[in-house]
Amino acid sequence: MIWRVKHTLWLLLSVIALNTGCKPEPTLSVSVNSINFTDREGDFIINITSNTTWRVMGGDGWCIGIPASGSGNGTVRVTAVANTTYSGRSTELIVTAATLSSTVSINQAQKDALILTQKIFNLPSTAGSVAAELKSNIGYDITIPADAPWVTKVKSKALVTSQHEFAVAANDGYDGRSTRIIFKDKNSSLSDTLTINQAQKDALILTQKIFNVPSSSSTVSVELRSNISYTVLLPPAVSWVTKVNTKALTTYNHQFAISANETYDSRSAKIIFKDNNSTLSDTLTIVQAQRDAIIFSPLKSFVVQKGGGTINYTLQSNIQYNVTLSAGVSWISEIKTKGLVSNSHSFAVAANSTNIIREGSVIFTSADNVFRDTLRIRQSGFEGYYVYNPNSKALADIIPASDRAAVIRLKVEGGISAADFAFLRDNLSNLEHLNLEQATIESNRIPDNAFKSTSAPGKKIKEVKFPSNLVSIGADAFLNCTSLTAVEFPASLSTIGNSAFAGSSQLAMVITRVVTPFALNGVFSGIDAAAHLVVPVGSLNAYKTTQGWGYTFFDKIYEEGTDPSLGGEEEPEEPDEDPEDPPDPGYTINDGDYALLQIATMGSGVNLVFLGDGFNRADIESGKYINTINAAVEHFFAIEPYKTYRNHFTVYVVYGVSAQSGISDLTTTLDTKFQTKYTGTYPVTSMTVNNTTCFTYAQKAPVGSLSNTLITVIANSSRYGGTCRLYSDGAAIAIAPVSELNYPYDFRGLVQHEAAGHGFGKLADEYVNNVGYITESEKSTLRLWQSFNHFKNVDLTNNLSEIIWKHFVGVTGYSYVGAWEGGYYYGQGVFRPEQRSLMINNIKYINAPGRELIVKRIKQLAGLPYSFDDFRSRDVMELNVATKAGEPAFDAKMALPPPILIVR
Repeated sequence: MIWRVKHTLWLLLSVIALNTGCKPEPTLSVSVNSINFTDREGDFIINITSNTTWRVMGGDGWCIGIPASGSGNGTVRVTAVANTTYSGRSTELIVTAATLSSTVSINQAQKDALILTQKIFNLPSTAGSVAAELKSNIGYDITIPADAPWVTKVKSKALVTSQHEFAVAANDGYDGRSTRIIFKDKNSSLSDTLTINQAQKDALILTQKIFNVPSSSSTVSVELRSNISYTVLLPPAVSWVTKVNTKALTTYNHQFAISANETYDSRSAKIIFKDNNSTLSDTLTIVQAQRDAIIFSPLKSFVVQKGGGTINYTLQSNIQYNVTLSAGVSWISEIKTKGLVSNSHSFAVAANSTNIIREGSVIFTSADNVFRDTLRIRQSGFEGYYVYNPNSKALADIIPASDRAAVIRLKVEGGISAADFAFLRDNLSNLEHLNLEQATIESNRIPDNAFKSTSAPGKKIKEVKFPSNLVSIGADAFLNCTSLTAVEFPASLSTIGNSAFAGSSQLAMVITRVVTPFALNGVFSGIDAAAHLVVPVGSLNAYKTTQGWGYTFFDKIYEEGTDPSLGGEEEPEEPDEDPEDPPDPGYTINDGDYALLQIATMGSGVNLVFLGDGFNRADIESGKYINTINAAVEHFFAIEPYKTYRNHFTVYVVYGVSAQSGISDLTTTLDTKFQTKYTGTYPVTSMTVNNTTCFTYAQKAPVGSLSNTLITVIANSSRYGGTCRLYSDGAAIAIAPVSELNYPYDFRGLVQHEAAGHGFGKLADEYVNNVGYITESEKSTLRLWQSFNHFKNVDLTNNLSEIIWKHFVGVTGYSYVGAWEGGYYYGQGVFRPEQRSLMINNIKYINAPGRELIVKRIKQLAGLPYSFDDFRSRDVMELNVATKAGEPAFDAKMALPPPILIVR
């Protein structure tokens, strides 16, 4: 075993010694001697042949061989990184093997370059040029887009660094513009882009630079086209133009509020729209017209006495105008006309031959009919001195000193204060008759000492007529008025002060409407010993036993409507005399006589006057006249709310004796007192009367103002028809013939429709005879008359939160109240409160809002307060399921004509 180990070791050493002694020569061969790279990163494989170890060196860091060393034959991957420079480059890789070496040349191309040192140019809108610097190491082309003719090449230079200049034309547009110029390698896709941006032409453009506006307030909408930020400058001294809103985009809409020009000269203002960054601006001019006007002196109305006279006044105007008189006014005539800047006019007013107030207007209208103003002339029909004082001026300022001594009869309509009574007492020494029926007395009270006389003879005053709402007469008010002969106290009177009429030795008649007397203290001491006291029906015993009223002061006390010579306590009846006998069978009713049919027991009394026309003497003597009137009165009060509120009314009949019996029409003319006639042959239903005669006869009854009095003319005809004349001041004349047709076209239906509905209630017709929409003209008429407190039972809206009768909606008991389309003659655009009504076809039913309107008017005229709760507590709804089902449908052939409307 030891021997084998020794032997092996010996052999190994022998081999090593042999090899060391025979080493070969080194060899080295490289497959390429040069390599060319593009500018991009690249690889190249070389083959190395060698019998020894080898190494690869060099490359300057951007080129390397992998692997960097080896032995024997092998391959090397030569890798070059990308050349990011704009120059080509070279290096060497050296391969060594023992004592041998081999060199490989490495070349890499430059990076092709087209480099603009500034790629974007932003230019103003004006013409200019762009100098573009280009760095390039290649040949290239320059391309300008075909859609940019506003850029042109000026010159070109191509070296290492090239300067290129481009001419840029002015931008006359209002938008900015941009283009791209491309610098491109001729042999590759290499390129660079020059961007030229040119600003828009700055602009502030008003599409309309001048606005002419009227004198009234208005709004101007201005369109501004702008592409810049700007400021709106209003002149500091102009306050009548204000900016409403503004918005800034391509097109700007600005609104300016223009205040009304209350001056009589035109005016203008310039509004500047200014660029925030330059002097660029545009100017808007607003020219406002002067206020065209006809300007009266402060006094726009005149009151003329019954005897007539002349009115002189001056107006100012800056326009041409015409002067006209209101229709039907022949009692006013112009004396002269002068029209310049200052215009003086005079008008003659003829004497008023009637006892009715009349009114006329002088109308001034611009030539273009746009502007108008009115001078109102009111002429008294009172036989005496008339004062119209709606604004409660002092009477001392109304009655001139030069007129005072001549005033014997005086009527005051409007305000009168406690101080005014002192003025009348101390300055109108010859005053005998004082009419205060239409006066508004301060606190509804005649003041203490109003006409007190402290010397003999006493004041000359003989008669005083009090207003219907008088509440109190002060102490000593008529003390020692020794000429005073009669007084009448209204139902509203509640107190009379001590000795108010004491010493009025000729006071022989006292009429009182007060139902329940109140105690007095020496009020009638020293009056005429034979004085009579007339009291309301049913109040006789109360007056006899109440302090201050009884037989201590009055010779006779009796109820209204009775003859004191019969049934008086002081002159008892003969035992065999029948108290039911008429007082005088031979008594003759004369034309113009009046009779009291009913006296109010609530409030101050609401007056109704009934006239009969076409009744001759035989009709009157037979009782036909009074029986027909009585039937009409009963019909009037046979419908709610009149039935419930009947005790608020005082009713008179005035006799008009016609020469012939019957009513005229187009074929037959009869001589009747009030000239009532049908305007056409049957079946025409419209009728007319002589309005002036009706007013004259109505005033024969002690009713005071006709503005608060309904006149009902009962026509002696059985033919169906009727009409109502409505006046804007509240007056009305209703015409109703004695129709013999069946319900609802009977006499009752006509009285209730024309008198109760139109005449007193001021209700509009609710029927439809035109299926279309209500016209704008009719809308205007409706609104006008609603402003006069008429026709409020119809409305132009069905919005239950806005409709006139909205306070009924949702109220318990009035679920039937709503908005039914159709009314005031039109099927569309007008609404009524209920489906059925008197104002459609004369049925015996007034709808709930109509009932309320009537109750409001009753309360107002009676001097009593109104509340909706009180109305509801007393309201009576006369229709039920059965009566609704039985009511006839509307028959257009039976429609009564619309009321005749007169504004005064």
